[in-house]
Amino acid sequence: MIERFFFAYAQPGEAFDPVAHAVNDEDVVSLDIAQNEGDFANLTVVIRNPRVGLLFGRLWCWLSGDDGSGVPTPLF
Repeated sequence: MIERFFFAYAQPGEAFDPVAHAVNDEDVVSLDIAQNEGDFANLTVVIRNPRVGLLFGRLWCWLSGDDGSGVPTPLF
């Protein structure tokens, strides 16, 4: 069970780093993960309006979670 989630922006092709990506770059309001049989999983993230364009050079991100071990695991 995940106790804490992290949402971090990343550069294209940037590998997951459990230290660097254990941050919340946006104020996440809710997360929803859905998957239909035979399809890829989809993640929907709702964030508070940051008052800047969301696509202003920020197209990639990592969603990770900590299960209490202190080491975040990449989820999306």
